[in-house]
Order: sequence, then structure tokens, then C-alpha cells
Amino acid sequence: MVAETFNDLVGNTPLVRYATDEVPGCRFWVKLEGYNPTGSVKDRGCLNYILDAKEKGGLSPSQTLLDASSGNMACALAYFGRVLGHPVEVVCGSKLTDDKAAFIKYFGAKLTMVGDFTIQGNEHCRDVIQPSDPEQYYFLDQLHNWANPGAH
Repeated sequence: MVAETFNDLVGNTPLVRYATDEVPGCRFWVKLEGYNPTGSVKDRGCLNYILDAKEKGGLSPSQTLLDASSGNMACALAYFGRVLGHPVEVVCGSKLTDDKAAFIKYFGAKLTMVGDFTIQGNEHCRDVIQPSDPEQYYFLDQLHNWANPGAH
């Protein structure tokens, strides 16, 4: 496969047949989501959130993409924000690994640490950051975004 853009790779990951003696006669196929640009199934949701927001006219080119994550969505958002030309701010909890923090920072996203769980970061995005400058921030809200099921 030859892709024109990185976006074209999202979700177009290989399927591999998996044979097992545990369930005779069944055919299993494994989708290798690690082949997405940031190596996670979260790439699907992230890109879909951004494209959906642009399509609906709610996201302007200068707005900062904002969301909370335990790690993989934050990485995807940092990456796609860079690729699509949006500044990014992500709020992550104390369990974020050093490698993911480095990835997020490498792609130029601002990283804010709040609490231990994604829901705490989500509340911080909704109640503190986004209201502080509603024109600057576009809160993707992965925990409540109906574009997520549409990505899969």
C-alpha cells in the first residue's frame, strides 16, 4: 500500500488470520492497529474528532485542540495536531509514562498534569482550561464525543 498522506494510514491497518486449536472451526482475524501512525487504535478516534469538528464548522484553523487522556489519545492528538497545523494541549494523569510524555512534547503539544485518572483531566479541561479562553480552545472531549463510535 502506498499512502498519499499520513491520514490515509489511519484505520487501514493489516488483517492477519489467527488460527487456534482452542476453538476448532472458527476463523479469527486480528487487526494490527499498531500500524497506525502513532501505533494505537486511538488514532482512529482522534482523527475523526478533528475532521468531524472541522466539517461541522466548530473548529477554526487557529484554535488549540484540547483533551484529557491517560496517554495514547494524548500522543495521537499531539501528532495529528502537528500534522494538521493545530496547537495542542493535553491533560494527563500521574500514570502517564515518561516515553509518552516525551512523545507528546516532541510533537510540540503542551502537557498539563492533573490527578490520577482521565476523568479528572476531562473535568479540568471542561471546567478550567476551556472556559478560560473559549475562543482559543476546542475541547474534543473524547470521553463524551459521539464521533468516536463513528471512527470504528
